[in-house]
Amino acid sequence: MAAVQAGDLAKAEQELRGATAILDRVAGKRTIHPNTAARRKSLLARRLNALRSPKAAAPTTKQSKSKASKSA
Repeated sequence: MAAVQAGDLAKAEQELRGATAILDRVAGKRTIHPNTAARRKSLLARRLNALRSPKAAAPTTKQSKSKASKSA
């Protein structure tokens, strides 16, 4: 979505609604699998939500167990 990259929240919301409608229509006709449509809609929504709150969008990393804790 170009609006997300540009940082335009209002336009990004409109594009998300349009994309959601198209994905639902295509999945309803079984052109693509419904799970594929849901996955793509989820991805787009996550990008929009990241634009809404940049602090919450910071990637989280799993803390791996250190070798010291394994040997203890």
